[in-house]
Amino acid sequence: MNEALNNSGPSGSFILRCLFALLLSMTLTETGLAGTGAVFFATNSASGTNEIVMYGRAEDGTLTLHGRFSTGGVGSGPDGLIRSDPLGSQGSLAVDEGNRFLFAVNAGSDSVSVFGITKTGLTYVDSYQTGGTFPVSLTVRNNVLYVLNAANQSSFQGFRVDPGTGQLAPLPYGRCDLLIPLNLPKTEVFANPSQIGFTPDGNKLVVIRKQGPLAIDLLPPILGGHEEPRPTKGPGRIDVYALNNDGAPQNCSSPAISILREDPAKGSMPFAFTFSDNGYLLVAEVLGNFMEPNYPLGTSAISSYRIESDGNLELRSGSVPNFESAMCWVARSGKYVYAVNQASNAISKYKVNPIGNLKLVNAREVEIADGGLADLAITVDGRYLYQLAPGAHGTPPLGPGKIHAYKINDGNGDLTPIGTVDIPGDALTGQAGMAIVEFDADN
Repeated sequence: MNEALNNSGPSGSFILRCLFALLLSMTLTETGLAGTGAVFFATNSASGTNEIVMYGRAEDGTLTLHGRFSTGGVGSGPDGLIRSDPLGSQGSLAVDEGNRFLFAVNAGSDSVSVFGITKTGLTYVDSYQTGGTFPVSLTVRNNVLYVLNAANQSSFQGFRVDPGTGQLAPLPYGRCDLLIPLNLPKTEVFANPSQIGFTPDGNKLVVIRKQGPLAIDLLPPILGGHEEPRPTKGPGRIDVYALNNDGAPQNCSSPAISILREDPAKGSMPFAFTFSDNGYLLVAEVLGNFMEPNYPLGTSAISSYRIESDGNLELRSGSVPNFESAMCWVARSGKYVYAVNQASNAISKYKVNPIGNLKLVNAREVEIADGGLADLAITVDGRYLYQLAPGAHGTPPLGPGKIHAYKINDGNGDLTPIGTVDIPGDALTGQAGMAIVEFDADN
């Protein structure tokens, strides 16, 4: 043991990392098994260390707190205009297809952490710099991971994932600077890029760029804002990058670009996306297509697109409104699409048909009274939906944040509440991101 600890060579460094991971897992893991699956969120703490909080999921969808695991990095904390959404993103946690590894951004230390996943908890693998500032979104497929850096010169960085250990290696030619950046600080969550994701076939990357109003535009004049809201700082963009066989972008300087406000039907201020069963791109729009000349909040919408072979987007359903406020996060179960309206404390339900057309089914499928909504996640089998609610805005002291659990009806997509669990710590301290893992006999 002493010889290993005193060895400063490569093998000694590896042994030290393994010992650290073992000790961390032994310290933070609860006893027993997690159940049929697990649900994760990040504390995103800027004080001390960012942590992953793990809940075991029973067969009936109910959750039980299972453990807390340090990422070895630092989060953003509740910095920014919206304390319940400090990252302004979707996908800050990700799980690989084999349910082997969990990946988490550390927005305050510009890094991504990797954990091995088992029913007994998480085992820390390592942390890696992302090559940019303020990472907010992740996507992983076929042992390739991409991380989106949202602030300053916004960019994304690709990594090769070792399928045995989870360790990351930068992908050759896998870094791209986004074109025409706004060069904004991390606090501009309304305007910065918000999500990166692989297309279902794995041949392309999609990047959402909100380009919405700056924080100063939304403040009252006494705090330095303006008498009237000003137009957004950009048109809102969806960039699609073609990938080589090794997963690297073919050409960083020439993605297919869809500018939303060139066509009013495409809406404005895209925030997040998911895909339909047939591969249509479904985009949540904070402002929808009713924002000119100002931008009232009650105009959220979803639009849908077919991604053509060259990466260009063919509009299917243009900006289908729900007349709710600040739609941000979106997820799908079968033909039903669920969107979280952050400012009106409700989840909307849409239906998407086989050719990508959208229809609003219920603008307020469920209402969550304590509010402060953030990210959501749906199990792979489409049976359960989990909603992260870091806490309502108000005068301290605030109660704890919660995760709200719902069973999804197989036939009509209705959401039935099956319980809530408190999340550890104080409300609105930066909590962000959700991910889900399914266990089998090998986990």
